[in-house]
Amino acid sequence: MRNYHEQVVIEVVGHDHYADLRYHSSNNVIDLPDPATKFDFHNIFVAPGVTPYDKSNPGVSMFEVTDTGSAKSLRMEFLNLQSTIGKSSVSYSDLEFLSVNMATDFNLDALDAASLAAFRKVLEADEAYTLDYLVTKLGFNPDV
Repeated sequence: MRNYHEQVVIEVVGHDHYADLRYHSSNNVIDLPDPATKFDFHNIFVAPGVTPYDKSNPGVSMFEVTDTGSAKSLRMEFLNLQSTIGKSSVSYSDLEFLSVNMATDFNLDALDAASLAAFRKVLEADEAYTLDYLVTKLGFNPDV
């Protein structure tokens, strides 16, 4: 990643079971040609799990890749399992979904490392906003 970070649009990973956005900075990276030059790189999207884990709601996600090769417009859909507990069968029309649009819900459209770093600063500055984000990315409605 050190040598080709400009060619990678976004790394999509899973296995954590929880949605997350991550990036790296050049701080404390060994053997950089110019350690004084600071930059953010290696944007990572951890997709939500499609199977529930530790009381999380299952989810799927999608994002767009522009003609210039930039990732943007992350959206996630979560199934509210709470409404299905104790029922022997549930019709599709009775299922409850939580839709998350990162651009409109959290003012994060671009998914590049610099945008993720700026989003982190917003979260660090506002505890209530951070709690809403943390609850939402687990597939729950923060207003409940």
